[in-house]
Order: sequence, then C-alpha cells, then structure tokens
Amino acid sequence: MALLSIEHYSLEYRLGNSYGRVLDDITLTLGKGEIFGLAGESGCGKTSLGSAILGTIPEGARHAGGKIVFDNRELTAMTEKELCTLRWKDMSMVFQGAMNAFDPTMTIEKQIADAVLVHEPKCRKKEAVERARNIMSRCEVNPALGKRYPHELSGGMRQRACIAMALVLSPKLVIADEVTTALDVMIQAQVYRVLKNLQEEMGLTILTISHDLALLAECADRLGIMYAGRLVELGDTRKIIESPQHPYVKALLASNPDFGGERIIRPAIEGAPPLLTERKPGCPFKPRCSVAQSDCHINTPELVEVSTNHWVACPCCLHSNSGKGNDHE
Repeated sequence: MALLSIEHYSLEYRLGNSYGRVLDDITLTLGKGEIFGLAGESGCGKTSLGSAILGTIPEGARHAGGKIVFDNRELTAMTEKELCTLRWKDMSMVFQGAMNAFDPTMTIEKQIADAVLVHEPKCRKKEAVERARNIMSRCEVNPALGKRYPHELSGGMRQRACIAMALVLSPKLVIADEVTTALDVMIQAQVYRVLKNLQEEMGLTILTISHDLALLAECADRLGIMYAGRLVELGDTRKIIESPQHPYVKALLASNPDFGGERIIRPAIEGAPPLLTERKPGCPFKPRCSVAQSDCHINTPELVEVSTNHWVACPCCLHSNSGKGNDHE
C-alpha cells in the first residue's frame, strides 16, 4: 500500500520576471516500509522534490500542476498551519548539512527534546529529555554527548544526532537528503547502516536523496534517477544497477570508479544539463546523448515499463530493445 503518492507534479521557481520549471511531471509512489533512493547530478531537482513533499519550498516558488498525497491527505492542498501539524510528527527530514541543522547556542539534547515538546505540549520536560536520550542511543550516539553543543561533536556524530532528531517522534516518512556529504567513506557506511537498522526496527518509509549510486545500491529497495527535473528511469535497485536502460543512467554508472578493477580514468558525460529557463519540447538529455535520434527533440518521453517494475523514459531504448536501433545517429 502506498504511503506517499506523487501524481504528475510540477514545481517552478521564480527567476527574475519569469519562472523556471525545476520539477516536471513527476509521478512516483512510495510503499510503507520501503527505502527509495533518488539519484541524479546536482541541480536535477532531488532536493526540491523533498522540499515539495514537506511543503517547505522557498519563497517565490509555486506548484505548477499535479498533487502530492501522503497517508491519504493531499499535501499540495493544505495550508501552512495544517502542514506544520504533520512535519516532524508524521514526516521529517534529515538535512544535508548536519551542522546547519542545529542551533549552535543550544545543546543537542535540548534541541531534540524541544521537538517533542512542540508537537506534544502535554509531554513533561523530563519525559521529553528521556525520549531524546533513548533515540540518541538507538542512533549510536552516547546520550552523554547530548549535553554538548553541535560544534563539539564530530561530523559523523552530528549526522547521527540529526537522524535522532528526525526520528524522535517516530514519523511514518523520513526524507534523508545527502546525509553523508563531507563524511569519509567509513563514516558514510556507518550512517547508512544506522538508518537501515532503524528503518527495520521502526517500520519507517525512507526517501533517501543522493548522488552516490554505490551507496544507494547497498540500501535502497528501488531507485529513481532524475535528469533536468524529470524521472528518466525507475525500478528495482538491482535491475537498474545491473541492467540500466536510459543513456544517462548508463553514463552515470560508467563514470563511477571501480575500486576493485583497473585504475583508469572514467569517462565523463560531456556537456551540461539545460537551464531552467531554457526548457524545450523533446528529450532534455538529447544534446548530451550518444544514441539520440533525429526526432528526439519533438516529444518529451514518458516513462514506459520495459520489464516488470522497470520504467524508462527513452524511445531510443525501446527501439534498441526491439531490434530497431540501427538508425541511431
């Protein structure tokens, strides 16, 4: 059963006197208890989608179509006051910059306890502190460190404390936005291990946003790959990693280093994504695509199921799979 359903959703940001579309016709569902990985290069709209779900889009942004439904409630039709009752209690976020997620003038323990007191006014302060210490322990943070200020913790410990703050009210949905940024490889693995363990223990649904496909391959049940504000490939993680179909996804995976293989310089994807203000009909990846056809600039490709639970937005892939790929330019 779907906990989160995004239906043909689009989002635009104000750019001077015009608007640029940062999310374009996104359709996606997250099942209860699922870990869904959202990947793509910087600027593709991953974080904007997370903000749209939480209703924290920046000033000047506007919904441009579609809807987002969470637990049978349409988020895009709610007022700010109504959204505030859902944030943190029913859906929360682990932010990219753990240092910036905390108030530097307050101890870690107090900030986590305050999240409980704000949403549960009848809760006693002593109980809120105990709940803060308990969730810190479950996130592998020594509760004694709760008396410290954010700058007194290491990067990895701050990120785990950030996870604890997001989970203290046992939300149904957690959005983890680039939670391993600026952490070394060993700490990255530890942070994701903590998240996955807690997901299993608490029955969480997690939307994890990252540019690191290797990490997502280890923890996500399904993957969605974004390019220029659109989903270009969607499906079971193993299928996408082992048998990518979209040219962009193939290029992304080919650019990842193979730590156990030969030491070679991996090929980069030539060119750059289109600007928000220069969105045109047709496939947005066409200028960078090595297998583009002459008509790829005409119609914007929709997601098509190429195999069970594997969706791709690329007519060239379909032609190739059906043996009609000899006319590629």
